Amino acid sequence: MAIDLVEEILLRLPLKSILEFKTVSREWRSILESRRFAERRMSLAKKKLKILAVVGKQRPKSPPRFKGGDAEIEMVYLQCGDDKPTSLTCNGLVCLPTMVDYIAWMFGHGIRMVFDRNYFRILDVNTGEWRKLGPPPYKIHPTRKSACVNSCIYWLDFYGQRDSKILALDLHTEEFRDVPLPAPYRPYSLTARIVNLEDRLAIADTCTRDAEWRLEIWIMADSYETTSWSMTYCIVLPDTLVSLGELQGCLYFYESDKRLFKYDPNTALLSCLSPDIYGVLSPLVENL
Repeated sequence: MAIDLVEEILLRLPLKSILEFKTVSREWRSILESRRFAERRMSLAKKKLKILAVVGKQRPKSPPRFKGGDAEIEMVYLQCGDDKPTSLTCNGLVCLPTMVDYIAWMFGHGIRMVFDRNYFRILDVNTGEWRKLGPPPYKIHPTRKSACVNSCIYWLDFYGQRDSKILALDLHTEEFRDVPLPAPYRPYSLTARIVNLEDRLAIADTCTRDAEWRLEIWIMADSYETTSWSMTYCIVLPDTLVSLGELQGCLYFYESDKRLFKYDPNTALLSCLSPDIYGVLSPLVENL
């Protein structure tokens, strides 16, 4: 069988089968462990609408598959008991902090820090061990969620409107730097989140304008040298925002009443897809 045909077949197999087929032959192992195969597999996976929901002991009553506009969405449920862990996602990798005193910790992918203990560590992926990391220039509140975008980890800190700032850690240089907030924006409330939307840094925040509860999303330009922002979305909401993600050009988010929503920027249509989603919501992409 031609190599190109073998690769096309292997690309469409379940992840478990791909891992098992590495033992078939040296030729197949070479294909499955190549960077080209991993990138093609990732490209195919991003075309499928899958959403990860971290749930409690009871699974939601909603069906695992349902129509979301013109696409079919598959819900993948991860049961974690009664606690609501803070999840972090990046290119298919999901991080769920489960430490007993995790509320005092700051996390990022491969990063963990505790300011009160002067503990700053970064994971060395070559050795699998944690090593020391230089301390950040200032303290960040431990409950602030991070976002990983283009090999940088960002935290949006909130100590009042005048003192709010974004701290960035470059994972290549292991150096911290400040990122200016979009002007004239200042965080309206503690619900403000920093997120990764299609590999771009974004701030999602809720506010009340003209007697309406709205979600505003500011997205940063791709340029590293010049930081500029634009308010890309302004969506009228039924309730408080909890988390969001983007799949195939549409925004998906859930709010405090456990409802899953889809917003289509082309039609400005906001629709409820599920009434009983519980926990942390993240776009799910398989990654080799």
